[in-house]
Amino acid sequence: MTTIAYDGKKVVSDSLSCIGDMKYEQDCQKLFKDVGPFAVLGIAGSYQDSMDVIQTIQDYNKIDHIRSLDFKELDWKCVMLGVTHDGQVWHYSGNRSFELRPDLPYAIGSGGDYAMGAMAVGATAEEAVLAAARYDLNTNEVLQVATLVTEGDTEEPQEDTLH
Repeated sequence: MTTIAYDGKKVVSDSLSCIGDMKYEQDCQKLFKDVGPFAVLGIAGSYQDSMDVIQTIQDYNKIDHIRSLDFKELDWKCVMLGVTHDGQVWHYSGNRSFELRPDLPYAIGSGGDYAMGAMAVGATAEEAVLAAARYDLNTNEVLQVATLVTEGDTEEPQEDTLH
């Protein structure tokens, strides 16, 4: 499946895609910039369903538009972690969506529990996804990184490593 981690400064994903139990691609895009109200959107689960989600929400500009969608009814088998341009962090799964605290780390996907454990003891999002890759067979070490920029930042962010 995937591991996507958020640590308040970055959203980081692995890049492995699978078809059933077969590892398929080592460099699959899982983080997307500027989708609907999201500065960064990470999607885990069915890749085709992920593309359908992006197509559906691309023109939405409010979180409430997306919150009204029922992923189960639409038969989307994916989970999303999105950070809006104003710093809100959202989790979507099935017919549930909720806002997360932007000051706390969070992770989704098959390696999400490993990543959360790593961040609980001080790992960055990048270190957390690498830790997950060590134990989760559906996570690899090819990372995609999106650096979050908030108002008042004086440093230029490092270039993101998104496809």
